Amino acid sequence: MPPLLEVKDLHTEFRTGAGLVRAVDGISYTVEPGETVAIVGESGSGKSVSALSVLRLIADPPGRITQGEIRFAGRDIMQLTDAEMREVRGGEIGMVFQEPMTSLNPVLTIGRQITESLEQHRGMNGAASHKRAMELLGLVGIADAARRLKQYPHQLSGGMRQRVMIAIALACDPKLIIADEPTTALDVTIQAQILELMKDLTRRLNVALIIITHNLGVVARYANRVNVMYAGRLVESGPAADVYHNPKHPYTMALLRSVPRLDRPRQERLDPVEGQPPDLTRLDAGCSFRPRCRFAVEACASARPPLETRRLRRAFGSLLSKPGDCASSRSCGMSVLGRPLLEVKGLRMHFPITEGIVTRKLVGEVKAIDGIDFSVARGETLGLVGESGCGKTTTGRCILRLERPTGGEILYDGVDVAKMERKDLLALRRRIQVDLPGPVQLAQSADEGGATSSANRSRYTA
Repeated sequence: MPPLLEVKDLHTEFRTGAGLVRAVDGISYTVEPGETVAIVGESGSGKSVSALSVLRLIADPPGRITQGEIRFAGRDIMQLTDAEMREVRGGEIGMVFQEPMTSLNPVLTIGRQITESLEQHRGMNGAASHKRAMELLGLVGIADAARRLKQYPHQLSGGMRQRVMIAIALACDPKLIIADEPTTALDVTIQAQILELMKDLTRRLNVALIIITHNLGVVARYANRVNVMYAGRLVESGPAADVYHNPKHPYTMALLRSVPRLDRPRQERLDPVEGQPPDLTRLDAGCSFRPRCRFAVEACASARPPLETRRLRRAFGSLLSKPGDCASSRSCGMSVLGRPLLEVKGLRMHFPITEGIVTRKLVGEVKAIDGIDFSVARGETLGLVGESGCGKTTTGRCILRLERPTGGEILYDGVDVAKMERKDLLALRRRIQVDLPGPVQLAQSADEGGATSSANRSRYTA
């Protein structure tokens, strides 16, 4: 049986003021029906561009596919017309983009964004597409589908937004799904749920999956085969088990050494990949990794090491140590750090649920925070941990008074933040800084005096 997807000698370039950027420089790989293939590498290695090239979503100018062949289900995608390609996208190949908050349309309801592809590719009417949308939300594990379809992206947690993206990708029963960093900015428990969901759905529906990631833990558990990219080129390819246990290329070895492992002593320092990725406008005929490689020899400057595609040679053992090995044998005592800098007492934040456009009718409320207490001393680091939607971010927003709490006290250096006037809040926000994930989502908020805010996770330190 021929592969579902076959990429041969693909080249994608971007014309920039600094020169010609060879983002994808001659990669070749295949994906079999129902198979999960991972493309891994550092940021800037060409992973996402290779996926966009498969979907012919490279904007021209400045980018263009200059060479290569992309065959999907027996057809050469490069020879399809724009109209034919639009039928492939969404209809036969689904895409889960990075950062669902920026991928979903903020002014359209979740329901409309799911039904749009059903009406476009399957010709469904309103009632049929609505029914299918409810089925899809149930399929990806979102409860109360009827209410969720009426909501907007900002009303959902990060994990739920990513589930919506998966539902949209699955809407038209595609043969292949490309997931570009599907767990970016999600907490670890939600990451595991999303990855398990995608793996389960691809098995049940016999859908092939390409996972683009820099997280080697994802590769170890979920991928059948791995393609390692560096500077626009594939440097290693093979079954996940073999690549993990018997890496051949120094870059793959370096990536694996930099991953935290439970079977290593806690005191052992991570071994980072030294240096920076190369300038893609100045690549030569040699190995692009040689400036960072501890094994580089003279021959590396004149020729690239050959890509070796290998067969599985040994069983894939667990990378984790025995349960309980990670538990510390020592008790962790809390030191006395003086009077708390921050005290949160009985904090509550309830959001009303309303219906109607002209006359807003209160039909319920969401108890995002319902009576929490904690304190942070000067110089202390406090971890606020939980799944998406449990109230972590809302707690941080209340501390900054980006949300006005329903009840409780927030004492910062003895002053109740919940009762501060607007003019005092500006001075407070100079003393409490926010570290936000996802730089794409950074925006100046007009709430409560123009402090920077985000709908996603934030880290708050004293």
